[in-house]
Amino acid sequence: MDCEVLYRLRFSLKPIHHLCHTYIGGAVIGSLAAFIWYFVITRTSRNGLVRRFLIRPDSSTRSLLIDSVVSGVIGGVSHVFLDSLMHADMHPFWPFALGNSLAGLIGVGLLHILLAASGFFGLILWLLMREP
Repeated sequence: MDCEVLYRLRFSLKPIHHLCHTYIGGAVIGSLAAFIWYFVITRTSRNGLVRRFLIRPDSSTRSLLIDSVVSGVIGGVSHVFLDSLMHADMHPFWPFALGNSLAGLIGVGLLHILLAASGFFGLILWLLMREP
C-alpha cells in the first residue's frame, strides 16, 4: 500500500496518497495480501516457523482462507483509517466523497503513542494466548 506513496514521491506526483489510500483500495490490497499469504501457507510445510506462528496450525484450508481474507481486509482498511488521521492529502472515501475530515483529529505524537501501546499490549496478548 505504501509502495504507491514511494512511487508518487519518486516521480513528484500529487497527491502522494492516492487510490491505494482509499477504503476501497485498502480492502482490495488487503484481500490481495491475504490471498498471497494463503498461497504461501498452503504451499509450505506446516512445521517449524510456519507452525509456530499460526494460532491454529491444524486449521482447515477453508478456515485459513477465511481468516486470511478477514485479516487482510481489516488490515488494509485500518491502515487507511490510521493514515487518514495524519495525512490531509488523502481522500479515504473516494469515489463517494472528496476530502479528509479525519486529518488532524488527534495529534501525530499521540497517535504514535497509542499505536506503540496497542502494539505492545497486542504482543503480550498474543504471547499469552498462543499454545506452548
